[in-house]
Amino acid sequence: MPYPPAVFSFVKRVALILTPVFLLFGVLSVVSFYAGELTPISHIVDTQMQHNEPTLFGRSQVERETRRYKYMATKATAPSVLALGSSRAMQLREEMFVSPYTFYNGGGMISHADHLIDFMHISPEEQDPELLFLAIDPWWFSTTHHRNADAFVEELATQEAFFDWRAHIHANRYILTELIRTPAFAQRLLKKEESLYNTETFGLDALTTGRGFRNDGSRQYGNHIRAMRENPTFVDREGPPIYLRLREGLPPFSHDSTFDPKALASFEQFLTQATQRGITVIGFSPPFSSESYALLETTPYAPYFSSYRHAMTDIFATHDLIYKDYSDLTTLDLDDEYMFDGFHATDTALAYIVRDLFESLCANEAIDTCDDQLRHLDMLLSDENLSPFELLPR
Repeated sequence: MPYPPAVFSFVKRVALILTPVFLLFGVLSVVSFYAGELTPISHIVDTQMQHNEPTLFGRSQVERETRRYKYMATKATAPSVLALGSSRAMQLREEMFVSPYTFYNGGGMISHADHLIDFMHISPEEQDPELLFLAIDPWWFSTTHHRNADAFVEELATQEAFFDWRAHIHANRYILTELIRTPAFAQRLLKKEESLYNTETFGLDALTTGRGFRNDGSRQYGNHIRAMRENPTFVDREGPPIYLRLREGLPPFSHDSTFDPKALASFEQFLTQATQRGITVIGFSPPFSSESYALLETTPYAPYFSSYRHAMTDIFATHDLIYKDYSDLTTLDLDDEYMFDGFHATDTALAYIVRDLFESLCANEAIDTCDDQLRHLDMLLSDENLSPFELLPR
């Protein structure tokens, strides 16, 4: 039975109303793609690998997909020197290393000892790095720190945010709101540069705050650097602050923390596998701010923290590998001006750590490029433009 004319008239009116909406949505999706917020991770990685100039990748409205991004970039670069760990490893930078080394920072892929096994399992052996700088967090081995078994391998197998219609809605709504609120935002979108170093950006967080990942995988703390330029006095900018988490026993510093033997066994298995595959693992514990470090030794978390430190020293010694504990900044003769917050050290602090670790590597005759590497780091750390929070000011 044919539809009555009224139905066709209704459909026509609905189409006339919705067509501009769909057109606007499509245009905004194109803008979101151009801005890097909805750009597929594979495209981001390819672009950063091919760029000779610095770029910065950081999303704000769409799932950041850090683990996927870092793993794909690690495979694409196949570096001879790789950094692994949580966000506390992200301040290691390619500028700290000289030829013949190539570097990539895979910080953000590891949040539990078991994830190291996952990484070894899926990483092609022919792309193994020569040196692996491993930034170790105390909570990786705690019974109260949940592994989230699906967080590594299955996260890499999930659908990218680009293919999720909800991601398009979030990104498009933000861009439309900003354009209505601040028409000048259109110029920023077209220019695609953050204001701290005028670096080309991919993603709205990189564009608006200067936070994101450089070509080498290291993280730029744009808003922190901007604030520290105005006032270098230390502020714990984590939310909630690390000192408060330690006092209250908030994650990941539960006062009920005890060692998980399975996590320690996984870690030992990782070190064994790495050694068998010809990877030299250099382990270190990144710094805490002075107040946070004092609380690590005085709160109910202290017994666990002490056990962790002894366990790391023993396990690396058993495998005849280098491990250094920099939990206390004063071991490097540094102070809180070298901390972005309660447990993220600045790039400059990490340069001092790399310098110290290479001294140990050279003492053990573990590498052949000692003189060149140490000379390079000495030059980097003696630069007149160096500051506690900016390794390479521009």
